[in-house]
Amino acid sequence: MAIQELPTDSTVMDLLERVGRGSARCHGYGFTAKEELRPRLNNQPVDDPNRKLRMGDLVELTPAISDRSLMEYREEIQRMYDQD
Repeated sequence: MAIQELPTDSTVMDLLERVGRGSARCHGYGFTAKEELRPRLNNQPVDDPNRKLRMGDLVELTPAISDRSLMEYREEIQRMYDQD
């Protein structure tokens, strides 16, 4: 977890741009800047990336998993259980 301070009237998009700035791998976050992120604001999915943030807001950034990758993960987990 990282705490970011943003200027007054910053939006969710401002935060996403700030996190994606710099190198191809976002330092301290463990994902690449090219990955699609699914932001959640105060435990709710973000519908409007232009929504303004307020003091104390909690924003979670989770890399999206493609349906194909999800199937691969399921198959791998199933193989692990089948080995027993």
